[in-house]
Amino acid sequence: MNIIHQALDFVQRLLHPDDPRRCPHCKKRMTKKNGTREVTIRDLDGVRKERHQNWWCHLCQKSYYVPDPRREKYARYTRRVKRKGLDMYIHMGGSLRAVAEWLRSEINPGTERARVWDPLSEPKDDPEAKLNHTSLWRWLQDAGEKAQKKRLEGGYRGLARFSGALVADGTGVKIRGQSHPLHLICDAVTRVGMRIQRLAEESDVAVRGQFWALLRDWGLKVNEVKVLISDGAHWYRAALDWILRKARQQRSI
Repeated sequence: MNIIHQALDFVQRLLHPDDPRRCPHCKKRMTKKNGTREVTIRDLDGVRKERHQNWWCHLCQKSYYVPDPRREKYARYTRRVKRKGLDMYIHMGGSLRAVAEWLRSEINPGTERARVWDPLSEPKDDPEAKLNHTSLWRWLQDAGEKAQKKRLEGGYRGLARFSGALVADGTGVKIRGQSHPLHLICDAVTRVGMRIQRLAEESDVAVRGQFWALLRDWGLKVNEVKVLISDGAHWYRAALDWILRKARQQRSI
């Protein structure tokens, strides 16, 4: 099941939720209501408290509840908040702190950045959402782990559609006082990080090896790469001559 089928399945579960009277353990309907519990919903339109129904199965002798489709199990924020936070960080740029501040301003009217675009709004008496940048960082890690799992299951096609354009660049990192070259290759359109590797040295052979490894690990063919966006380093010219023979180079500034 690829990402498109999973999205369609998720939408169907939202439109046609499971019968709450059916026990998730034994799949029987020998159940009854078992009181309610108070939950806090932190969504884009504010923070509010709701009462959710608990259920009891006579056969399993267990209590259960129907998961809220608006948020994942044990999650403090709804799926909409997570998706918007990740989309803003990836496609609009900025820092995790700035994105978190923007989301807090939208969830909590009359606070922080909301005073700029809506100066007449007043804070509500509802509890405020204290969204931190570390939560966004954790969401990014979770999304990366899911993407890595999809890549291992079905190559690039199990994760996204390859655009045909690669962007590559190198930089340096300092680890315990020693400098090391670091090389990164991404999809130029979807911005999926396809390979990041610390190199022993930045040379023609080392960079060519990164492109060979990328094609092998992601299940791509040489003729699928149409464009390579990079600077004028000589090892990219060597990669085009030796490996990506069908691709043309687009110089970046």
